[in-house]
Formats: sequence, structure tokens, C-alpha cells
Amino acid sequence: MSKRLKILLAASEGQPFSKTGGLADVMGALPIALYEKGHDVRTILPKYQCVTDCKKKIDPLDIEFNIPIGVKTHTVRLSKSTLAEKVPVYLVENDFFFNRDGIYGTQGTDYPDNADRFIFFCRAILESCKALSFYPDIIHLNDWHTGLVPVYLKLEYAQDENFKSIRTIFSIHNLAYQGNYDAETMNLTGLPDSLFSQDGLEFYNQFSFMKGGLVYADLLTTMSPTYSKEIMTSELGCGMEGLLKLREQDLTGILNGVDYEEWNPETDSKVITNYSSKNIKGKLKCKRDLMKTFSLTVPESTPIIGMVTRLSEQKGIDLIMEALDEIINFGAAFVLLGTGNPDYEKFFQSAQQK
Repeated sequence: MSKRLKILLAASEGQPFSKTGGLADVMGALPIALYEKGHDVRTILPKYQCVTDCKKKIDPLDIEFNIPIGVKTHTVRLSKSTLAEKVPVYLVENDFFFNRDGIYGTQGTDYPDNADRFIFFCRAILESCKALSFYPDIIHLNDWHTGLVPVYLKLEYAQDENFKSIRTIFSIHNLAYQGNYDAETMNLTGLPDSLFSQDGLEFYNQFSFMKGGLVYADLLTTMSPTYSKEIMTSELGCGMEGLLKLREQDLTGILNGVDYEEWNPETDSKVITNYSSKNIKGKLKCKRDLMKTFSLTVPESTPIIGMVTRLSEQKGIDLIMEALDEIINFGAAFVLLGTGNPDYEKFFQSAQQK
């Protein structure tokens, strides 16, 4: 390793503390992989209600500071935990914004103040660096919820010697989720009104968190080389393709890895019995347990198709809906885990009753 880097990874969710999708898996595994490469790695997440409920040891830190959101001021309290007893995890606590039943919303509906919540989180990320006296070489940001961090870094912290050398990487996990809000959101940020422009944070007359990351981060990444090409097309660029083409030299697709320690049926404590590629006897027991859990009254020889996904059009759910009767008539069973579009949820709940 040529240089030991100080790296801060920031996201709206991360295993084992909070999860709605694949972003959380990345945040649970990538920091450990970087740590094992010899880097000084830390992560920062919101402290949601579900974080409090998880079984990880969490220690309050004697650190408090205030964040302005529009004309109001909100207090941050920091707590600390770890990933695999190796990587420090800082948790941003504020009951008003984060002590709720859901992470982004409830019953398929986003919280109406999500813009306020994640402006608060973006500002808290940088102020936490100051409070902790931890000034990383790289801040790795993930999806729209952290998109304003590069903006604040380059404008609000530009004259602070401790922040001048920090570089940012902004990873696009799902370009379809952009954090676009009405123009008045600009007033909550404390940033100059001049940034609400075509070259700044304005996107079709809306305020865009995602655009903040795409314009102001030093480097951009996506979850695969293929996706990095797809998002520069009109079909999958979600209106951002022109901007992404302008930044093509700074955009890299890096295929998501897999945590082989967690996703290993030979050692996984969450399955009813373990098995491996050399001894697959336990796999049938796991299948029986799955059938029992979901009351599947089909022969053991029945192929079972499992799918874990967010229920959104982007995931190809329409294709599953069209093919579901044919799948069942073919003699297979289908198990789905996911939430999202209420219409999709109703369809699969109805199909379950047939």
C-alpha cells in the first residue's frame, strides 16, 4: 500500500444498524474491506429509531453542536459504535428528525420533511469532522441523501485549513432517486441563492440533492461499469445524462463486491443448518424451513424462486407480475421479500391469496 489514507464513508443507511436496500450492504462491508487494506476508516450514519433497537453496543459521546436549518437551529448529539469491532461508526442523533418508525417514510409514503432531515445530516457530517478533530483525506458519499456535502465543503469550508485538502467521492447507487424538492428548499440550506441555477442545484425548477453531488464531488462512481454507461443515455439517465456526459472523465463504474464472510451458508448463523459446496445435505433442510416459514404446501421437489428487492418499476417488477401465473403453472413456487410501490404490494398480497 503506497499511502495509508484517512477515509470517512457517509450514507443514509448501513448494516447492521439500518437497512432498506443494497446501499446498507455496501456500508456494512466496504468499510471493513478498506480497513483490512490498512486504511484509517470510519463511517457516519443517522441514528434512527431502528438503530437504537439493534443489538450493537452504542456509546454516547460527550459531543453536542447545533446545525441551522433555515431560521431554526437543531442539536446534534454524537454516539459511537463499531463494525466488526474494527471500524468506528459515528451516529448522528436528533430525535426530531430521526426518532421515527421508518427511515425515509411509512406505509410507502416519504416523510414530508425529508429535505430538512438530509440537509441536517449533510451539515452534521462536516461538523462532526470538526467536533471529532478527524479530517479525512477522502469523504466517500453515497446517493442523494449526502449530495450536499461536496457543496458545503467547497463553499462553506473553503477557507478552513483543516478542510482544504479533503477530496470527495460521490457514489450513485440509484440515479432514479434524486432528492428533488421545491425551489424554496434552497432557503433551508444556508447556501447562496446564486447556486440555484442550471450550473448548480437547480433541476427543472426544483432543488436537487443528487445534482449537488454530481456537480461538486471530485470523483463519481456507480455500482458497475455497465451502469456507468447506462446512466449517460436518455433512457436511463433520469434527466441527468447531459451532466454525466460532461463529467464522463470523472465517472467510474466499480462492480459491487460481496462480503463472503456474511453470505456464506457454511458459517451463516441465520440459516437453520449449514452447508457448503462440498456437502449440500443441509440445503434441503434449509428449503424445508423456508417452506414451513411461509406455509408453502408444495412437494419438496418443487423449484422455489426467491427474490429480495425494492418494489419499484426500475427493478423489473412488471415483468414478474406478467409472468407470475406462468411461473406457478409451470410448477414452481415464488417467495418475495420487499416493500415499495403500494400497487405492487397489493398485487402480490392478492396473488398470495389465490
